[in-house]
Amino acid sequence: MNKKIIALFCVVILMASVFSACGNKGYLLAKDENGVEHAYVTDESGETVLNDEGNIRIYETDVNGKIAKDENGKAKENFIEMPEILKTDKKYQTEEFTFNIPDGWKIGDNGFIAASTDDSVKIQFNNVTANGSDLDAVVSEAINQSNLIKEEIEKSNGKATLDQGNTKLTSNQIDSYYVIFHAEAEIDGKAQELNTCALYLQFENRIYKAFYQTDSGDEIKIEQVVEIFNNLTLKHIEDKNAE
Repeated sequence: MNKKIIALFCVVILMASVFSACGNKGYLLAKDENGVEHAYVTDESGETVLNDEGNIRIYETDVNGKIAKDENGKAKENFIEMPEILKTDKKYQTEEFTFNIPDGWKIGDNGFIAASTDDSVKIQFNNVTANGSDLDAVVSEAINQSNLIKEEIEKSNGKATLDQGNTKLTSNQIDSYYVIFHAEAEIDGKAQELNTCALYLQFENRIYKAFYQTDSGDEIKIEQVVEIFNNLTLKHIEDKNAE
């Protein structure tokens, strides 16, 4: 296979750790990027809690690492700037979404929010609002790009298929449009397969792309993609510029 097709495979994949922590009831012990451990305040659902200014609430700790209390026995609180990403073994959180890590999966790296424990499947979830004027424009561009890549692979004697349709995604059950891409080609004399699924959805005024990639030779079924992304919950974000 020529370099052009190799590059196209890379394009599909591209179109395709801040914290280490452990959980505790009522709070979450986690180290930040500087290695400083904080006790993040959590609610009854295990979610981190923000103050009125949008900063993340933490409990103060004593020299032994235990939660410090005031004279009335109430836990002392402080706050730090909200981190862009908060990772634990069971959860991947940002200001915009929470992804609960299911059994057989782990926190991802290199831009992936999660991966199967054998690394055969990886997923991404990105805000792509700036990539188009609206959801229809984003979806239209994605389909055009996928068809162009399919045509180029077929011109080089490879095989490529597209499966498109509608589904509902995330625990918010949002209408989504998906494009499943399957390609087979020869690279440097070795047979290669590529299986990806890109889904596009809108929540409030934000447009997202959910991306699923697998090394398995089996073609992707939309049901398995929906199942994993149903562990994701999108959050309402207050407009800080609103009066």
